[in-house]
Amino acid sequence: MTAASLAGLLASASAQEASFRPLRELHVDGGLCSALCYAPDGRSLAAGGRLGDVLVLDSSTGEVLHRHPNRTTAVRELVYSPDGRKLAIRTGSLEVWSPADGSATAFLPRDLEALAWSADSTRIAGVSRKSSYVGFFAFGNSQHGKPVLKEVARIHVPRLLPIHATAFSPDGTHLAIAGSPMGRVQVVEPASRKTHPIDQRLDWRKGVAWSGPHTLEPSDPSAAATLFRAQLAPETPHAEPLDGDPAAAGPACWRPDLQQWAQVRGAVLEVLEGTDRIAAFELRLRGRLHSPAVLVGSDDRFVFVRNSFGELRILDGETGERTARADVLPHRARPIANPWGPDLALVEFPEDGPPTFQRWLVQRDGTLRRALELPLAGVRPSPGALACDDSADQLVISRDGRMLGIGNQLVDLELPEAEPLYLGHGCRYVVVSDDGSTIAALYGRTSRGNPLVPLHLHDGAGALLDQVDLLATDRDAAFLDGDRRLLVATDLRLVDVDPRTGKCSTLHERPWTALHVLRDGTVLGVGHDALELWDPRTESVLATGVPERSAFGLSVSADETRILVTCRDRLLLMELAR
Repeated sequence: MTAASLAGLLASASAQEASFRPLRELHVDGGLCSALCYAPDGRSLAAGGRLGDVLVLDSSTGEVLHRHPNRTTAVRELVYSPDGRKLAIRTGSLEVWSPADGSATAFLPRDLEALAWSADSTRIAGVSRKSSYVGFFAFGNSQHGKPVLKEVARIHVPRLLPIHATAFSPDGTHLAIAGSPMGRVQVVEPASRKTHPIDQRLDWRKGVAWSGPHTLEPSDPSAAATLFRAQLAPETPHAEPLDGDPAAAGPACWRPDLQQWAQVRGAVLEVLEGTDRIAAFELRLRGRLHSPAVLVGSDDRFVFVRNSFGELRILDGETGERTARADVLPHRARPIANPWGPDLALVEFPEDGPPTFQRWLVQRDGTLRRALELPLAGVRPSPGALACDDSADQLVISRDGRMLGIGNQLVDLELPEAEPLYLGHGCRYVVVSDDGSTIAALYGRTSRGNPLVPLHLHDGAGALLDQVDLLATDRDAAFLDGDRRLLVATDLRLVDVDPRTGKCSTLHERPWTALHVLRDGTVLGVGHDALELWDPRTESVLATGVPERSAFGLSVSADETRILVTCRDRLLLMELAR
C-alpha cells in the first residue's frame, strides 16, 4: 500500500474513543481486458485493463514480467515502438513506459488515439478526435529535466474523423490515416504538411499498412476483435469462425510475423495458430467488484469474494495473495456474511435443480471442507441470482441463522423444502429482526418519476403491517434493540424507523451504502467517502476514516476488531481499536 493511500485511510478519533487503522489493501483479479498488443519480437504481450493496470507477459508461459502502476481510467490502446524499448499507453492521456523495467519514459496530457510509431522509434503520431488534428511528437526533456513528448508538427484533417488507424511509411516521411464511414485514406507529409488523398474506396477501416516505401494497402496488423468473429486473417477471408461466444471475446492482436495471434476471452488469454489453440493463460487484471466480500476462518484471516466474472476467490488477508483453495467450491455460487462465525456460507445456483445452501469449514491453512448442504426446493431464482453487477439479488441471513433471504424470497433453513415466503415483486432484499417477529422488505426506487421509495413491514408470517415511504433510495438496513428500531441507510441520510408506528426520523446526515450493528449497539457505516463508527444512543460519531475509493460493503470479524471494506476496485482490511 502506498503512503498516499495509507494517509487517506488513517482515521481521526472523535474524543479519542475509537479509531480505525489500515492493515492491508487487497486486489481481486478477474478484470476485463480493454487493450492487447504484441511486442515486435513476439516474445511478450502487453495487456491493459478497464481499471487502468497494464501487464507485460511472456507470450510462451504467461508469466507476468512487469505490472505497470494502476491508473484512474481504462487503458484504451497499447502500442509498442518498433525497437521494443517503449510502450505507449493511452488512457485519458498518453504515457510511454519501458517494458523492460516498468519505468516511465515520457508523459503527454492529451487524449490521442490511433497511435503510430516511426520506424526509428523516435517519433509518435496520434489523432485528437476532439480537435480534429494529427499530432507528431518527439522525445525531449522538460525544464525540470524530466522526459516529455514535444509536439513537432500538427496537421488538421477534419474530414477524416472518426479515424480508425494510422501508420508511418518505412522511411518515416509519410503517415497514412484511415478512417471515416466511407473508408477513405489520406497520406500526409509531416515535414511539408501536405496532404494526399487516396480516392480508391477499399475497406481501409480495419487497418492500414505499408508493404513498401511507396505502397499502401488495406490490412489489420492490430487485429480488432471483429476479425476472429468472422475470419481468421485478411489472407484467409473464408476461414471458419472460431467456437465460443463472440460476446465474451475481448481484444485480439496479431503477432508481428502473422503466424500466430492472441485473443482474450473473459479472464483467459489464448494464443492461437489458425484455429488451433497453442496456449492459454489466466489474465490477472484487477477486476471491479459488485458483491461484498466476507471474512472467513477461525482467525478471520481469509477473505472470500466473487470477482466481476462471477468466479469465487479466496485471498490470504496476511499476504494479500490469492489461494487455490476456492477451486473446490461450486462455480455457480455466491457468498453470504455468516452470523455464526468463522464458517463460510454460500448459496449455489445450479443450472439444473434447485438452489442449495451450504456451509464450509475453513481450516487455519485455508483448507475447505463442506459441513452442510441443504437443497432449497421451493426457491425460484430470479434472473439476477447470479448477476455480476449491481442488479444481483441480495443474500441475507438473520442473526439467529435461521432465515435466509434471497431477493424477495425468505426461506426457513430449518424447513428448507417448504415453500418460501414471497414479499412482493420488486423487493431487493429482506431484513429479519432478532426474534423473527418483524420482517422489513426493501425495494429501492420504483420509478424515476416517483420520489418516494417504499419500505414494507411484515410480521413473522408475512402479513403486511405497514408501509413507510422514504425520500431516498435505501441501500441497507438492520434492526436495533431487538425489533424496536430499524436503521435504514439511504443515499442521503441514516433513517430511524419505528416498526410499531411506521414513524421515521433522521438520525445522521450521511449517505451510507452499508451498515453493521455491533454487539454493544454501536453501528458501523460505510459510504462513498467515509467509514464511521456511530453511537445511536448519543447520536454521535465515535470514529471516522476515509476510504480512497467508493465503498459499498462491510464485513466484520467475530471479535469485532477487524473490518473488511469492499470498494469497487479493491478491498481495505482495517483494525478497529477501542
